[in-house]
Amino acid sequence: MRLIRSFHFHFFCLLILTIFYFNSSFASVRGKTIITSIKTSGMELQADKWKNIKINQGQTLSFYFKSEGLTSDASKILYKIILNGKVYENGTNTPMDRFVDLKDLPVGVYIISIQAYVNRDLESAPEAMKFEVTKFASANSQIKQSGTDSLQSTLMLYGFIVICLIQLAVIFYFLKKRLESKRENNEHESDIASGKSERERLKIENEKLKKDNDLLKSYNSLVTEFDDLEYSYDKLKKEYTNLKELNDFLRQQVNDLKANINDLQTANAQLAKQKDRLLENKRQLEELQQQKDELFAMAVHDIKNPAAAIRSYVELLDSYDLNAQEQQEVMQSLVNTSSHIINLAQQMSLVVTKKRPDPVYNYEMGSIKKIADIICNRNKGYAVKKEVKLINQTSPNTPETKMDIAKVEEVFDNLINNAIKYAPKGTIVQVKSYFSDSKVTVEVVDNGVGLTDDDCNHVFEKGALLTPKPTDGETRSGLGLWIVKKIIEDHGGHVWVKSKVSVGSTFGFELPIKK
Repeated sequence: MRLIRSFHFHFFCLLILTIFYFNSSFASVRGKTIITSIKTSGMELQADKWKNIKINQGQTLSFYFKSEGLTSDASKILYKIILNGKVYENGTNTPMDRFVDLKDLPVGVYIISIQAYVNRDLESAPEAMKFEVTKFASANSQIKQSGTDSLQSTLMLYGFIVICLIQLAVIFYFLKKRLESKRENNEHESDIASGKSERERLKIENEKLKKDNDLLKSYNSLVTEFDDLEYSYDKLKKEYTNLKELNDFLRQQVNDLKANINDLQTANAQLAKQKDRLLENKRQLEELQQQKDELFAMAVHDIKNPAAAIRSYVELLDSYDLNAQEQQEVMQSLVNTSSHIINLAQQMSLVVTKKRPDPVYNYEMGSIKKIADIICNRNKGYAVKKEVKLINQTSPNTPETKMDIAKVEEVFDNLINNAIKYAPKGTIVQVKSYFSDSKVTVEVVDNGVGLTDDDCNHVFEKGALLTPKPTDGETRSGLGLWIVKKIIEDHGGHVWVKSKVSVGSTFGFELPIKK
């Protein structure tokens, strides 16, 4: 009776396991649901990684699926999403959608089941998938976790298979013995009916007891083997626990390294900001220095022309017999030119002492005609000394325009002084002006040595020294025409030159008329 009860118990356990394992196979379904693709944070996972899916908390896990063999009308197919035994409310459930996004899941292990159906009586076999959500998992820790999980799953699967095989062997063994016992009982009853002796009956009983004893020994051997397997399973379980502790330790180290990396990145970002500020300060200092250098160069250059004019006036007073009116005019020109030199010297002092130069231009209404008259008178002594005829042909009707009068005077002074400097004796320098409704045009024309085409291409460059040389050995810096171009373009105008070797040159500029 004890053997029979043991047989019934093992048979019942095997029946329950078999029903549990093959439960989905006996469902009345048509077709099947298939997971076609899995993506995490927009990146598709390879099929060989579906068995061990792990994502960080906050990442999105997307499952793409389809149904096969359920019905030919795809528009009638709906999908049921089950997450850890509960219907997932955020899942898609329309005929046109074939994917589900799992978002904001807490840390843990999940099993998702996806099943296609048309109605209550028509559904396909479901597709299930396991995955895990962790707080943080680097590439190395995921590999180690995958290894330990795979080891655990393998051990559990092997243990389950061994238990099932042992139980199945025991059941088959007891079934065989039971059939043999029944057959022997039948033979025994037949022997009694045929009148066999009591000795033979006892012999048969003894053999039966011997077989039962052998059966018990076999059962004890199986129990011993099962205990050995259980011991091996416990040992592997301890190893798994040790590996898990090692994995937790490595994960903590990874977290510490991540914190250090974040600190280094923050420090690097601060250094980058400091570098940007230093570069910006350097750029501003270089720009200010360039402005100061340009202003200083312009001021130094502009002192040279009025100084030369003063010397010419003094030589004119010393070398020529002038009447009282002419002497008065020369003295007045000397006073005006000296005042101009003083103003330029003050500008130079301000450029040197100030950290940031003031705005370069001071715009006000002025007359081109009046400026031409002043500068022609200033350079009259220089022209007389070099025996060059200076003719002022600017139009008296030239309209006034808004400009920096002092800067435009520098333009006239540089152009007229240059024309006299490079003019041979006996030549003519003419100053002309034209105007329209929108602009004023000024030209300084000479019939001197002229310029080559290459000189014309570089004539307005800073520091350019051209082929012609001053006719009286005067010094040259290559800054005068560059200053002219800069001032006129800052006023919104433009400059040009037309020249031919041994014929002469025409330097001109245009200024817009502004009210």
